[in-house]
Amino acid sequence: MKKTLGIAAAALVAGASLFAEGLSVNGFIRSGISIDPKGETVKTDTWLPGDYFGGGSRLRLNINYDGVNGGATFRYQKDKSFATNNWFDNGNIKWAMGYAKFLDGKIIAEAGKLVDTYTSTGGWEDGTFGDNAGAGIGARVVVSPVEGLFITASASDIYLENYEADDDKVKDGDAREGDLKFNEKLFGFTAKYATDAFFVTGGVHLAKSYYASFGLTAVDNLTLVVEAFINDTADEDDPVTTLYPWVEYTGIENLTLAALGAITIVDDSTTITITPAVSYALTDVISLAAESTITIPDADDADDTYAVITPSVTFAASKKASATVFASLSTDTDSAKHSFGAGVKYAF
Repeated sequence: MKKTLGIAAAALVAGASLFAEGLSVNGFIRSGISIDPKGETVKTDTWLPGDYFGGGSRLRLNINYDGVNGGATFRYQKDKSFATNNWFDNGNIKWAMGYAKFLDGKIIAEAGKLVDTYTSTGGWEDGTFGDNAGAGIGARVVVSPVEGLFITASASDIYLENYEADDDKVKDGDAREGDLKFNEKLFGFTAKYATDAFFVTGGVHLAKSYYASFGLTAVDNLTLVVEAFINDTADEDDPVTTLYPWVEYTGIENLTLAALGAITIVDDSTTITITPAVSYALTDVISLAAESTITIPDADDADDTYAVITPSVTFAASKKASATVFASLSTDTDSAKHSFGAGVKYAF
């Protein structure tokens, strides 16, 4: 009996050890406070203004397990102000899926609240369908026939609609109001091919959503990616095409030079935003950064072009904890207000 218990205990310890080897838990929490120059408006939902280095208040928790035959991935994310009661909203679970590997990983089956870890665009947005926070509830099959190539087919509810009270099938009793309509909007197909020099991606969703990207990876310390998203899922609206060019260079010690663009095309109207950014680490403790988001409306409204400039200073208490002091200065206070403030971040 003792021998049996000893073997069982040893097996349990060995199994826990193997599980722990593939398990990772990480995340961060960040928050900040900003105030307008007159001291009239105080906000607690901005960690740091700016479209490149900045972002809103956020708590993120990632839990991943990757084993020989499969695994699971999970992300919880609470955005904006923490002084709310929506901590347990379903939308805070960005993804939660399990997967199984077959034929030495050449075929992978995924199910749950999906996230694309194989064929996303790999750029600033790093997305596929819907947004970059998940691809709906469903299932996906990933096939990798040769090294560097991944092809997927998925079925998820990301674009599915619900039956309404006046739908024929509701009247006939085949469905109830609120049930999902299972049709072609369920299916999507994506692919990615990557080498040491470049990668290219593409995807087609039968709900009339498409994406593609190209990235150059041949030059050390250089990131160069262009992403394109086309969304025509709403039948009554014009298709929306958005391009995201992104370049970043870190080949000079302590210095980061970058530029991000967003070009949105709707019918014959085009809006462009350009965000140049630079950061420099003075010491291991103090870093300086500045960025400016320049918004250029459609040609008919070109006189409404304006810029928001965001300088900041970051003090690092450790590799995981930091505090930032910032300003946000607008050339058009009707479009964007001035603000000043500070934010803190802790990674775990």
